[in-house]
Amino acid sequence: MKCEACGTESPLDACFVRTHPLLTNTQRLCPACARLRRQRLVRSTYVFLLVAGPVCLFAAHAGGPYWPANLLLLVMFLILSVVPHEFGHAIAAMLMRMEVIRIRFGFGSRVAHLYRHGVLIELLEIPLAGFISCSTLNQRGYRWRQVFFILGGPIANIAISLGMFKAIGGWAHVSMADWNSRVSPGLMLAIVNAVIGWGSILPDWSWHTGLLSDGAIILKLLLRPLPTVQQRRRSHFNTRLQAINDAGDFKGAEKLILDWRDEIGESEFNRLEMFMQLKAGNSIAKREAVLERLQQLPQPSVERYWMLNLIAWDDLIVGSSDVLAEADRFSAEAHALAPWDAAIQNTRGWLLAELGQFDEGFALLQKSLKGVVRLQDRASVLCTLAIAEVRRGQYETARDYQRQARRIDSGCGLLPRVAKELESSPQVA
Repeated sequence: MKCEACGTESPLDACFVRTHPLLTNTQRLCPACARLRRQRLVRSTYVFLLVAGPVCLFAAHAGGPYWPANLLLLVMFLILSVVPHEFGHAIAAMLMRMEVIRIRFGFGSRVAHLYRHGVLIELLEIPLAGFISCSTLNQRGYRWRQVFFILGGPIANIAISLGMFKAIGGWAHVSMADWNSRVSPGLMLAIVNAVIGWGSILPDWSWHTGLLSDGAIILKLLLRPLPTVQQRRRSHFNTRLQAINDAGDFKGAEKLILDWRDEIGESEFNRLEMFMQLKAGNSIAKREAVLERLQQLPQPSVERYWMLNLIAWDDLIVGSSDVLAEADRFSAEAHALAPWDAAIQNTRGWLLAELGQFDEGFALLQKSLKGVVRLQDRASVLCTLAIAEVRRGQYETARDYQRQARRIDSGCGLLPRVAKELESSPQVA
C-alpha cells in the first residue's frame, strides 16, 4: 500500500490509517503522516482556544453575550471530566481487588508520565478520552468483577452530574436556565458529566481513539465466552510488561520476565531477554534462538520487521566489521517494511553512518529524532547521532549529543558506548 500524503510504500496494509471523512477527505496514511496530521489538528485547536478564551471572557465581563463563555466552560469541563471518569474505574478496580497497572488521560503522543508503586499514569496530547489497564490473577467472579470495574467510570461522572444539578437548584431550575443570561459553570459541569457518564454506557466504537466504549466492552463481556485462564494470565503478564517498559523500569521488566519464565516458555523468554539486553546496550546472548524465530516468520509482518530490526541493532552493538553486512541486509528489509518507524530509522541511519553513507544516514537519524515519543528512546537516538558524528570526525558535535542524551536519560544503555567512542577519538583533550 502507498501513503496518499508522502508516497511511502509498504506491504503491511494493516499499518496504514484511514482518516475520518468528517475531518478531511478520506485518505490512507502511513502512521507517520497520520501522527503529523493529528499533531497539526491538536496545535490548531489549542491555538484557537488560546485566542477564543480571552475573547469569550472579555465579552462576558462586558455584559454579554454570555453563551461564548459558557461554551468555553463546556469545552474545559469536557477535558477535565475525563479525570474523574478514569479514577472512577481505578477505585472500582481496587474495590474488586484488581491491580491497577496504567491510567492514561488522552490519546496521541505522550506529553508527560508518572510511575509510582507500579502504576503508570500518562498524559497524552489530546485530552478528550482516557484509558485504564487493570488485571488480576484471581479468577473467581472474573466476569462480574470486570463489569463492575468498567461501570466505575460512568458512575463517577453520573454522580458528579447529579450532585451539580442538585447544587444549582434541581431540574426545574435547569429547564429554565438561559445560556445567554449568565455564566453558569455549575450547569456546564453537570451537562458535561451527564453526557460523558450516560454516553460512555452506549455500546459503540470511538473512531477518534480506536477504543471501544464502556458499554461496548460490557456487552462483549456479557455475550461472548470469556478467555481461558491461560489467556487471562498471559494478558496479565503482557499488560504488566508493557507498562513497565513504557515507564523505563527495565530492571523491573527483567525481574518480571524471570518470574514468568516457566509460564511464557523458553522461546518467548529468549525473545524478551534479547529485547531487554539490547535496551541495556548489551549484545544478544542467545542469538541462535532469535535467528531461528526469524526463520519461522517468512511473510511480511509487524513481528518480522521488529525481529529484523533487533538483530540488526545487535550487530551494531557488537560493532565488528564482519557483521555489518548482515546488519545492512536486515535493516534494509526492516526499513522497506516499515519506513515510518522511528526505531527502524534509528537502526538504519546508524548502520549507514557506519558504512560511510553520512547524508542518507543522518537524514534518517534526524527523522527518528522527530518521530520518537518516549524520552528514553530520544536519548537512544541522540547517542546514535553522537556515534555517527564521531565516524565523520565531528567530535564536539558528538559531545553535545552525548550531553543531551545524558540529561534526558542518564541510564541510557548506549551512553557507555558513546563515552568509549569519544575516548578513543584523536580529538580528546
